[in-house]
Amino acid sequence: MLLPSLSHTGDRVVGLSWIRLGIVTALLCSVQMSDSRPQRSVSTPHIDLQALVDVTLAGDTLQLEAGRYSAASINHSLTLRGRGVATVIDGQGDGTTLRLLAPSIAVESLRVTGSGTSVSKKETAIWIDRTAMDARVTDVRIDSSGFGIWVDKAVRPLITGCDIEGRNDAAIISDLGNGIHLFNVEGAIVRGNHIVQGRDGIYISNSTGCLIEGNRIRRSRFAIHYMYAHQNRVIDNDTDSTSVGIALMYSKRIEVRGNRVSNSHTHGVLLRNLYSSRIEANDVSSSKDGFFFSGCYEDTLEANWIVANDVGIQVSDAKRNLLVTNAFIDNTEQLVYEGYSHITWEGNAEGGNYWSDYVGWDRNGDGIGDKRHYPSDIASYMVNRFPAVRLVMHSPAMLLLQGLETQFPVMRPPGVMEVRPLMHPPARPLTAMSGSHR
Repeated sequence: MLLPSLSHTGDRVVGLSWIRLGIVTALLCSVQMSDSRPQRSVSTPHIDLQALVDVTLAGDTLQLEAGRYSAASINHSLTLRGRGVATVIDGQGDGTTLRLLAPSIAVESLRVTGSGTSVSKKETAIWIDRTAMDARVTDVRIDSSGFGIWVDKAVRPLITGCDIEGRNDAAIISDLGNGIHLFNVEGAIVRGNHIVQGRDGIYISNSTGCLIEGNRIRRSRFAIHYMYAHQNRVIDNDTDSTSVGIALMYSKRIEVRGNRVSNSHTHGVLLRNLYSSRIEANDVSSSKDGFFFSGCYEDTLEANWIVANDVGIQVSDAKRNLLVTNAFIDNTEQLVYEGYSHITWEGNAEGGNYWSDYVGWDRNGDGIGDKRHYPSDIASYMVNRFPAVRLVMHSPAMLLLQGLETQFPVMRPPGVMEVRPLMHPPARPLTAMSGSHR
């Protein structure tokens, strides 16, 4: 039987290494002896990980061999390294499986499973405590747990290359935990993880200076969900088959760039009460709503592609924002407006946005249409308020109403006016053409 090994730094621990190795060997021999008994229909006992951790010193590396280990808490600096998914830390369905409680702890190349499933008790596969600054979780497989990784008021955690499979066995979605949960965190990096199922893939609240980059999230409620979080970045993520792809709510100064969102059941990108943020070069397709844009102020939406959604963008109570060089292409309804006054999108020197259904001309060849565009016409206005009207959307009567609206602007309902529509779409973001971020 292979034994876990310890590596030490500094001469001060060399004299103790054989004593600690003897303790480790004694622990494992007891397990080995139990394995040598006649086979019975009982499960193999878990190796006592807590005892192994307790004989290490700060700065040690504890190399775990393949096998099943019991839950543990780490309260000093330590690198805990496994042999991939063959090294399993199993909470056996009770409480939190692995707790990181001190600075500079690294968990690498192993599987964590079987935490409790109580959301109210925050039962989690890996808990990163506020005392665990600079924690690192790398190349870890997590499954069959309440929350995947909960980071609680910690500073500079790094979570990268993890494979997190949430549960899908709860009667209601609120009884499921999030894949990665950041609460009141500063400077987190969450990069290159693959997350499926559970409640939200990555949930960030009351956190600042965090980078969410290059993650792939599938079949969750919200793939990436921000609440009351400021000065964060959401870069090059890929979401598919979620209720909402990216949700930014009650937050400020968020950069959202280069993300690919597809097949969202409600909203591709949900922006509600978002302020002073930049949403740029994202590709949103095949969703119910491409963008939901409500209660936002002084935001910039630029160079996004919104393609083949039921609704390109829903707009309500969103003024003093800049929307330029976005491409609204082949959405069933390009824009739905909910409000009682007109909104004007002025664009900038390069023009406004591209609308695939724009009918206009460009006499001077500057790439900007000479005729203003009203993407929220009387047809979309009526469908939004009386959904049954959709059945006669292309009937002669509806075409007559649209013609009359053109001739008699007094008939035009409150909506968005695009002053400088583009004649040609901008280049599609590279994130969509590459098809994947990993």
